[in-house]
Amino acid sequence: MRERVTLIGSLAMALTLSGTPVSSQAIPPQSIEDQVLGWIKIYDYKSPTAPIKVDQRVYSPAQLSIAQLFANWMQASYLPTGALGDVFQIRNEKLSPYNQNTAALPQSYGAFARLYTQLKYGVNKKIEPQTNDGLVWTIEANGFYGIPADALSTPEHYYFTLPSFAQQGYGEELEKATAVSRHPELAQFPTYFRRNSATGNRRYVLLSRDHRLPFVTITKGQYLDAVEVAIGRKRSADQKRITEAEQGDQKRIAVAMKDVDARTAKRTAVLASNREKYSARLQETAEIWTDEPDVMLENYPDVFEGNGGTKMRLPVYTIDPRLADLCKTDAPQWIVMSWTAQLNDPVSRSLHEAVLNNVDFRYIYDYLFDPGTVKGQPYKPLRSPSSTEAAAVMAPSEATRTTAADPTVHFFDDFSSASVGKKPLNRRLQHHHGVEGTGRSLGVDERHASDAHGNEDTPAE
Repeated sequence: MRERVTLIGSLAMALTLSGTPVSSQAIPPQSIEDQVLGWIKIYDYKSPTAPIKVDQRVYSPAQLSIAQLFANWMQASYLPTGALGDVFQIRNEKLSPYNQNTAALPQSYGAFARLYTQLKYGVNKKIEPQTNDGLVWTIEANGFYGIPADALSTPEHYYFTLPSFAQQGYGEELEKATAVSRHPELAQFPTYFRRNSATGNRRYVLLSRDHRLPFVTITKGQYLDAVEVAIGRKRSADQKRITEAEQGDQKRIAVAMKDVDARTAKRTAVLASNREKYSARLQETAEIWTDEPDVMLENYPDVFEGNGGTKMRLPVYTIDPRLADLCKTDAPQWIVMSWTAQLNDPVSRSLHEAVLNNVDFRYIYDYLFDPGTVKGQPYKPLRSPSSTEAAAVMAPSEATRTTAADPTVHFFDDFSSASVGKKPLNRRLQHHHGVEGTGRSLGVDERHASDAHGNEDTPAE
């Protein structure tokens, strides 16, 4: 902490000596993009002793403790550079008339780091955020990612799609640049890249016991049922809107509802036609032509193919109901980590490199899903966050993986995951038990700015 405060203080002193007034003055981002500004506060947690209730969800002390650990690990692994960081605890977004559908998402909790990039000098020459603009980094138990199918989702069922970056309408270069396919730990887990115009494009990685998504596809029959429910909900919403707008004037309400009922009848007819068309294929996976479906079936004849103008077919997903129920227990069922990964921006690039090179994903996985292997061991980043050397992570070679699996080999040095000319990242001795080595694979036991459910208003303390 002393190093971080010194760096911030030195920067303020340098501008003061140069004759630049600092009080409430905006700081040009380019002037500090390579300066370590650190965290607004390093949080000293007290173990929670009481649960917290939000709507109908109850977060246990064990769940709240895990969220605090995530924040601790994040602050230990990264010193914000070119940005001023702060950490918040997050839980499912509090329900309102505008987000009732998120009630169907599983119980989630974790930590959200905002890295403020628009800064100023305030009173006492203190660097502080000028706006809420910034990058994000999250670690969330039972988190969600994807493109919500808002028109079809209900408080009981949440639907979404997972289009690739190209299917979202953008080129593949940005996604490839942030790929984690060569990372020695993350390569084995599901990953996702999503367009985000508010905080920058975002990389997601999902850690799970079986290395698979906790999401399941729905069938064509289930999708048609969801569309039928959505048509009825849309009519009810229109009726409520019109009734309130016309203030009880029955004649005006009747005129407006005539148009609503005509559209509803057309939609119902198209839906009936599709039920007949796909009657023999209702158990097939539902694949649709758009990443954000709606109920305006009067505009296209086929629920799954639209007007036939695109060959894109996206499976429709929901949360695995079995796992969703288990999310209410103290143990996380999976972990989603996400961070702004816009590598043409130096601040985002420093975050991306810190996540890949500093965060001990193996420890996080073991702590949550195989705790016996790290019992009594505190979290330590793989590399000091104050290190200035860029250590690029690489996947181990085939020879390394083979040797690590050979019970006759007691130890060897693994340099395959290091870049040429760089120090090996996380150099460890490999041994026949395969516990400490980087060559070991994990065991298998079996929103828009901050996601739809990213609630970031709870201080991490």
